Amino acid sequence: MTTTVMGDLWQEVRRHLAWPADPRPADRSRIIAAAMAFPLDEIVAGYRRQANVSEEDALDRERELRRYLAIAAMYPASRVPIAGPVDELWRVFLDKREYADFCRQVAGRFIHHEPAPARRRDARRFASLYRRTFGHAPSIVWWPQMALLLPGNPDRAKDGSGGCPAIDVMLILRKGREPVTDCLVELSAERAPTEPKVFTRIHVHYKVSGRGLAPAKVERAIALSAEKYCSASIMLGEVAEITHDFEVIDETVAA
Repeated sequence: MTTTVMGDLWQEVRRHLAWPADPRPADRSRIIAAAMAFPLDEIVAGYRRQANVSEEDALDRERELRRYLAIAAMYPASRVPIAGPVDELWRVFLDKREYADFCRQVAGRFIHHEPAPARRRDARRFASLYRRTFGHAPSIVWWPQMALLLPGNPDRAKDGSGGCPAIDVMLILRKGREPVTDCLVELSAERAPTEPKVFTRIHVHYKVSGRGLAPAKVERAIALSAEKYCSASIMLGEVAEITHDFEVIDETVAA
């Protein structure tokens, strides 16, 4: 094993050892309950008017902010920077006197705002804490840093081609009022056998989740991303053949 690999492995072990133990079940339940119960109606309504977002989007961001702050309260030693649409709502909340009351009731201390550039290790840590706390992964539409983990492949150029369209498809569908909840992307690729071993073929498989999604609208969103919005895909398309397909995962709950 090389020195570089050993060093990277040791850094990963140190990060894991630095994580605090999970809070006791009673503390976890109290923190989550307090975070979810704190009244934010007026703040969210003001944010909705200011940001000109739909009621559904505003309520989704409110839910994700409550979850984020609950995680920050339960794991105070973990660095969990924030970016994206949920951060926009947090910035509004920070300026309100109610924020200090929220922190006192939920965490017993002030939760400081920590904006930071998205880094892969921070995204991995946040995804782990979120899954530990709420039982599933954070959605890429509210947590764009999750694109750094799609897919788990060391080829960063190809990673960019995967994360970029996933976000595009989510945003296009939401703008069209489609009830989309998540979009995952799986990539497979072939490279030239000789140096510089550029990508020659990339296949993108979309897994789009929602409640009663129209397949035709999903297909259109994917086409718009590939042909108009995703710069990474468009640039790679100059040297590689890019194909795609998709599946729709219906999350409709039977009455």
